[in-house]
Amino acid sequence: EGTPFTGHVLVTFTGSLAKLGVSDYTFVIKYQDYGLPVRTESLTNGLVVEHGGRLEIHGSSKTSWTRLAGDAESGSTVLQLEQHPVGWTKGDQLLVASTTSRK
Repeated sequence: EGTPFTGHVLVTFTGSLAKLGVSDYTFVIKYQDYGLPVRTESLTNGLVVEHGGRLEIHGSSKTSWTRLAGDAESGSTVLQLEQHPVGWTKGDQLLVASTTSRK
């Protein structure tokens, strides 16, 4: 955390539902093996951390969300925000969600 990775990482999962249950492509978790209630899951894709393990994924510091300072019309190319975003760069993707219901 003192020297964060500032590059880009792309993780691509491949597979299909058709391969679910095919032992060559499936990771099976039996919860009872870890003292948990009986339950079994089959995964074809995923990041798996074994029982007792820990996975930490950190990205660069940036504003993860903010509110609009006013309405945004459909097709707008400029958004007025309530706060100045930190760490946003050209090419970042934004999602603008409605906070009101249509009638």
